[in-house]
Amino acid sequence: MSTIRYQSVRLRNITLCHEPIGCHYRGERSLDSDCPICCIMSSKVLVIGVGFDANEEAEHNVLLPKSNVLKEAKQTLQEISSRYGNVNSVVCTAGGWAGGSIRDASSLANLSDMTAKNLESAFLATYLASHLLVPGGLLVLTGATAALKATPGMVSYGASKVATHHLVASAVTELPESASVLGVLPTTIDTPMNRQFMADADYSSWTKVEDIAQKIYEWSIASHAARPPSGHLVTCVTENNTTDWTDVGNPFL
Repeated sequence: MSTIRYQSVRLRNITLCHEPIGCHYRGERSLDSDCPICCIMSSKVLVIGVGFDANEEAEHNVLLPKSNVLKEAKQTLQEISSRYGNVNSVVCTAGGWAGGSIRDASSLANLSDMTAKNLESAFLATYLASHLLVPGGLLVLTGATAALKATPGMVSYGASKVATHHLVASAVTELPESASVLGVLPTTIDTPMNRQFMADADYSSWTKVEDIAQKIYEWSIASHAARPPSGHLVTCVTENNTTDWTDVGNPFL
């Protein structure tokens, strides 16, 4: 009999960033409580949070409807555009995780949940980026290193993440001139929620939220030529508290 593990963590949110205007730094939050990019970028750029709840780290917030989020995407776009105009970066950190194999009925039950949290959020972010990014802007979606190969022990999660990798490749030709889309592929992120569920794990192999946020910020201020090629996936693997970033291309390009 297979062992079923299920955990679902909703991560906030989609973040839109304007050019530097000297906003105040407001402290740090973990990836499973607020958008990590806000921690690094809020002191350097105007941060606009897009999610179901207000993000305390963001200078401004646009709240999504509690239902029919994708059907209301055009209205969300119009609200953002009318209030803020174009943006320099769009970063999607919304998502969740669920374990279980295809033999487990729970994997069928949580497939829609993984699709909504991991894939629909990425679709919404990409839709907004295709209309709101300035030329040379940046879109970042969150994939998963595990989804570069089969994920029999977390099949619904893996399926939603590999679909996100496909979306990264598909967005390349749909963004404004010289804009980039990149996929960040973590392994295990060091968050309070993960520590709670994996208290005996080796934390030295977990990637810190701040490291991910810093890398995204570096990409956001770099030129198109200085970033990894648009459409590529970049893994972040941590060993002995040192994180290596590797451009692994994208099998869908």
